[in-house]
Amino acid sequence: MRFAIIIGLAAGIAVGCASKNKDQAATATAPKTTTAEKAKADAKAATKDAKKAATDAAAAATSAAGAIECKLKGDTRLLEVRSKDNGCELAYTKAGQENVVASSMNGNAHCETVSGRIKEKLVAAGYTCN
Repeated sequence: MRFAIIIGLAAGIAVGCASKNKDQAATATAPKTTTAEKAKADAKAATKDAKKAATDAAAAATSAAGAIECKLKGDTRLLEVRSKDNGCELAYTKAGQENVVASSMNGNAHCETVSGRIKEKLVAAGYTCN
């Protein structure tokens, strides 16, 4: 009987000690975020926001200047980036029929990129664009 009690007490003590060590180990190895790391992350986010704002401003300036009109003999093609909610859509008019060929839900950059690619292809085909 004494032997059973001693074994029980020893097991209880061992379990109690093991739990404390786990808690101490978890506390010792938990990553700590420093002020410098937070400042670096904030600076990175600010740079990303500034780049997006500059891209959107350039796209808005291009859109404000009007649509891109490309002509070859009697054929006229029209590319127009329009703001839509927080994004954009690119309308392409060919033979009097307008189609939306690109859109984005976040800024105008995508529409401007697609518009530039289409313009390059039209110029390569002999069109003159404004």
